[in-house]
Amino acid sequence: MGHVPLNLLKISEVAKASDTSLSTVKFYVRENLIKPEHKTSRNMAYYAPETVEKIRQIRTLQSENFYPLSVIRQILQNDVTDSTEVELLHTITKVNDHDHFQMIALTDAVREAQLSSGQVQLLGEAGLIKLKKNHRLLYCSKGDLRLMKLVKQRLDVGISIEQTIKTFVMYDQSLALSTKKDINTLVADALFVPSLTTASAMKIITVSDETLDQFITTRRYARNAEIGFQFIQKSNEFVAKMKEFGVALLALMEKNKQATQAGQMLHDALSGLETEDELLCAYSTMLRATGRGIAQTLADLNKAHRVFQLPIPIKTVDNLDAICKALRLAWGSFAPHPLELDMEY
Repeated sequence: MGHVPLNLLKISEVAKASDTSLSTVKFYVRENLIKPEHKTSRNMAYYAPETVEKIRQIRTLQSENFYPLSVIRQILQNDVTDSTEVELLHTITKVNDHDHFQMIALTDAVREAQLSSGQVQLLGEAGLIKLKKNHRLLYCSKGDLRLMKLVKQRLDVGISIEQTIKTFVMYDQSLALSTKKDINTLVADALFVPSLTTASAMKIITVSDETLDQFITTRRYARNAEIGFQFIQKSNEFVAKMKEFGVALLALMEKNKQATQAGQMLHDALSGLETEDELLCAYSTMLRATGRGIAQTLADLNKAHRVFQLPIPIKTVDNLDAICKALRLAWGSFAPHPLELDMEY
């Protein structure tokens, strides 16, 4: 077994002295964050007294600075104690900027954000928030809580959580790719220079982040304005095109002596009168959208769009089924995705 120096500690003693669970200490050993000073057998090892302080340092780096284990391992192996080097690490990992990474119990976050557990689950499944489990309790970051509050703001004005998730995921994926490319180019073009000092590296990273945040906000505002104008123009063109088709169809049916009854029903629908046919009602509502304002027009188009997704009704009235097929065909021809904008930059 060999002689064991008196000052060495068993792993259970290290755990007790550092006020850390034994399983956590064993995890640190497996991750090569701490190493035994003396091994007497395969399953028995002893640790130096300074291991206790190292474990406290690891826990501080995890709980206060939120460093991943890979960064903590680098700090420990390279003995990074210089204050400017530590500050540079903080700048790179953003741990000092705000409380984004601080953890909060999920139950408290859900209560504060005023979301349901089901809505939070959808956000987690979409990868927009990341939940962590500790002692059978689920936690999220305060950054996740802020995202939940954004979702609640959108819900309060009528934006569904499904639409919010689709939008947030789209932006998140684009930002992930852009951020990775940005960091690669920043390192290659601005940081990978022989004269670089710690202070200048910190300044470059900080200014780069601040200006990019402002750039993204500025450019998104400009894109919104540009696309908004095109959206209004396209929606007006779409309504006008459908109205033109409806008038032509009405004229055709009125000339068709064999479809007098069907033509009359179509005329009544286009005149705003009630009819039993849901498709014609939706078409009539949509045709009357011109001049009703943007919000009402969009609501009418949405109503018509939902009805036009229904199966073609089977009718016994003269040629009414043919009219319904014609209306559905026109909708599909003019507007499979009526208001999508194809922008070229």
